[in-house]
Amino acid sequence: MLPVNHIRQLLNRTQKIKFLILQVCFIFSAALQMGSIGFLAPYITLLSDPNYLETNKYFSMAYDFTGADSYLQFLLIYSICVCAIIFISNAVASAVLWLSIKFTIDIGSGLQRKLYSAYMKNQYIFFLEKNSSYLITTISNQVPRMVYMVFQPFMQAVSQVMLTLFIVIGLIVVDPLLALIAALIVTSVYVIIYFAIRRRAVESGKAVSEVARNKLKMLKESIRGIREIKLLGAEPWYEREVDKNTRRGLAAQAFIRLSGELPRYIVETVVFSAIIVLGVYLITSGTPQQQIVTTLSFYAMAGYKLLPAAQTIYKAITSIKGNASVVDEVWTSFNTASERARHITQKQDTSVTFNNFQRMHLQSVNYRYPNSDNDVISGLNMTLEVNTLIAFVGGSGAGKTTVANLVAGLITPTTGTIEIDGTPLTHSRLRAWQNKIGYVPQSVFIVDDTVTSNICFGIPKNEIDQERVVAVAKKANLHEFIQTLADGYETNVGEDGEILSGGQRQRLAIARALYKQPSILILDEATSALDNITERKILSEINNLTDEMLVIMIAHRLSTVEKCDRIYLFANGQIEHQGNYQQLLVESDYFKELVDGSQETV
Repeated sequence: MLPVNHIRQLLNRTQKIKFLILQVCFIFSAALQMGSIGFLAPYITLLSDPNYLETNKYFSMAYDFTGADSYLQFLLIYSICVCAIIFISNAVASAVLWLSIKFTIDIGSGLQRKLYSAYMKNQYIFFLEKNSSYLITTISNQVPRMVYMVFQPFMQAVSQVMLTLFIVIGLIVVDPLLALIAALIVTSVYVIIYFAIRRRAVESGKAVSEVARNKLKMLKESIRGIREIKLLGAEPWYEREVDKNTRRGLAAQAFIRLSGELPRYIVETVVFSAIIVLGVYLITSGTPQQQIVTTLSFYAMAGYKLLPAAQTIYKAITSIKGNASVVDEVWTSFNTASERARHITQKQDTSVTFNNFQRMHLQSVNYRYPNSDNDVISGLNMTLEVNTLIAFVGGSGAGKTTVANLVAGLITPTTGTIEIDGTPLTHSRLRAWQNKIGYVPQSVFIVDDTVTSNICFGIPKNEIDQERVVAVAKKANLHEFIQTLADGYETNVGEDGEILSGGQRQRLAIARALYKQPSILILDEATSALDNITERKILSEINNLTDEMLVIMIAHRLSTVEKCDRIYLFANGQIEHQGNYQQLLVESDYFKELVDGSQETV
């Protein structure tokens, strides 16, 4: 029922040791709870019959030991002892509960950190393969659900099982037959109900997971595509789908919760009815009054402790049964991410810095996406040198962006080699190489922060060079616009850069890339949203940058590549032609068609 092996693999050594220590604490707490019952039942008898002090040998021994002068004095001493053990047992139980909750919280935060780290250690391609809603839901929803609906109930069940064992042992000591009958009655009720609902509990647990993913996916889609949704009038459809998933998820959660609470009322009725029947039986059978009071008091106190314990155990079992599938989901996600990242998480080679980059050589490079049978890049041979302006052009799906990703180290060749100034670009050197890359995508990532923070994305505020920020903003033709903002460079751009136009977003991305002072600047259709005047200004700045770095442009409008030193024309994942603009116009009919606008390029 509980995927113990998966949980064990998700916990580290320290967490496993803490778990074992908690088990010892549970046993100690359960023993104290049982001790409080053992002290309290005779106390009730002593209150009702002072003669019990003389007829019970244990009380007589205690009376002599305390040196009390009278029944009232001994009763006062014994009352203090009973209060003390109840206080101590409850204090210890509270402390153990706090420790178990703290341990559970530590487990939850540790697992989220561990899973997020496993994701982030993967290459770019991992995130293209996985649905973002799946990744987000697993971290933000499934891990907490695993912790609070599986692991915490398991901890509670263990502690209550310890208490139940001590109580049952006490009942057996008092009356083995009655203890057996009571155990059979309580256990039978829970077992019957459990087997009646277990299958639906599992189905409900899976439904909760599915609904969480679907809802997040639809919410993200509806917010991201709100303009199209408004124009298409698709709001009612999204509202219905979100409502349908919400109702399904809440119904599943309600069933899991109800199945955990249902037996409580049945068992309470049965047990306390049994205690009443026991009392009648003891009276009619001629049992001495002192024994009746003691026996009923003990069973009442045992029931008072045992019923909540049994209910907690049952609720824990139903919660675990209904949510056990989430453990498999988290483990599978973590295991998959870890295995994928294993070969790229080797220690980084700090001896290589690529500070004096001169040329990059790609030799016989092939690239195939995971789970694909065909190469999207094949037989690629290319040498890229500093102080040059390069362009990648070609039709949609020709492989331009894939080659740019290979150059940037976002993906690694399936076969073939990439060398930087004769040094192989290995996984251990990727971080050093990517520190030299400035990348401007067509779809710009903007954070809800200031202009400065967006330009210096990922850099601690105390390390930001404001003069460099202004300098790169000027190169990106963004400085004048920033000056018009209310707070200048400290203006918050809003969620996803809501105060910026498409062109301003791209200029901000260019400034961000330039702030790194890269050796290679990759512009993936980075001027596609700019007006012609702004584009000419930025292209002029880019031409000047070739004195400092290698610039690679992935072009949408071929008018932007006229001044490039070398143009690579891609088709079907291969270089079909290469040369400058005029050479390709003469040598390639396909390039001429692209220039004439007869085929759209991406």
